[in-house]
Amino acid sequence: MILATHARSRPRPGEIENGDAVVVRHTARFSLVAVIDALGHGPVAARVASAAVAALTAATLPRRPEEALLDVHSALRGTRGAAATVVTLEDGIMRGCGVGNVEVRTPGRGSPVLLARGVLGSASLRLRPFDTTLGPGERFAIFTDGLTRRLDLKSVRELALPDACNSLFARFAQELDDATLLIGEVRA
Repeated sequence: MILATHARSRPRPGEIENGDAVVVRHTARFSLVAVIDALGHGPVAARVASAAVAALTAATLPRRPEEALLDVHSALRGTRGAAATVVTLEDGIMRGCGVGNVEVRTPGRGSPVLLARGVLGSASLRLRPFDTTLGPGERFAIFTDGLTRRLDLKSVRELALPDACNSLFARFAQELDDATLLIGEVRA
C-alpha cells in the first residue's frame, strides 16, 4: 500500500510568513506525515515551524510517531514551541501521536485520536499514541486550528485529493490564524 497526499497551507491574512508546516516522507513501504502549528504567527512562528520540519526531515525512517514528536520536542526547546501531529502508515496500519490542537479525522470512525496536552519544546509531555486500520481508498485529514473543527471529510469523498483539499480549505479555513490541511489517501 502507498499513501497519496495533498496539502494546502497559508499564513494568517496580512502575514507573509507561515507558522504552519507540513512534512511528507516515504520509503518503499512506510510513510510519515506531519502537520505542525507553531505558536503564534509571522516570522518567529515560521522559524519555529522550520526547526520542527528540520527535525522530522533528519529522522531515520521508519520511526514511531511518538519518537518523531520527541525529536521535535527536543529541537524546539528554548523556542515559543508548537503543536503537531505525526502519522505513519505501514501495511494498512495508521499510527499517530499529537500534542496540542492539530486534529486528525478519519471518516466513518470518528476521531481515533486523543491528543496530548502541552506544547512541543516546553516542559514534559505525556504522549498518547493511537492506531487504526485504513484500507485502500480510505482517507484521513490532519489540520491546524486555522480550520474549524466542523471539517467533514465525508462531504468530499468522491473528489480527487487536490479538489477535496481545496474544497475543504475554502469552506473551513478561518481568517484569524495560519491554516493548514493535509489529506491522505491509502492506495493499493
